[in-house]
Amino acid sequence: MAPNKWVIAGTVMTGTIMAALDASIVNVALPQMSGTLGVTIEEITWVVTGYMLSNVFVMPLIAWLSARFGRKRMYVASVLLFTGASMCCGLARTLPMMVTFRALQGAGGGVLMTVSQAILREAFPRHEQGVA
Repeated sequence: MAPNKWVIAGTVMTGTIMAALDASIVNVALPQMSGTLGVTIEEITWVVTGYMLSNVFVMPLIAWLSARFGRKRMYVASVLLFTGASMCCGLARTLPMMVTFRALQGAGGGVLMTVSQAILREAFPRHEQGVA
């Protein structure tokens, strides 16, 4: 039995929302993070920059990686990377650790957002793709 296209849509949309929300929600916490990590506001902005740079960097690679490993595997791997990096961000005690984990999180998020679109396109017939 083929999976329901709406279950697929809900699943990939959840991942996409997680990645998109995480890109900007950290901005609210930057002053607190700056104090906790003992760095300046200018330095803590690398937390945002690291996420965005790695996010954008992986996007062009996804077509090749998806063709090689499959979209489902890429999606699952990106969810695991994103979630694992998110947990590590919570455990980070220094700015370099936080920036590194945010960069890994951004890479996972970039894969999530890109692969999600391809999965949705595959799951829905052409005349329903605008609805998905």
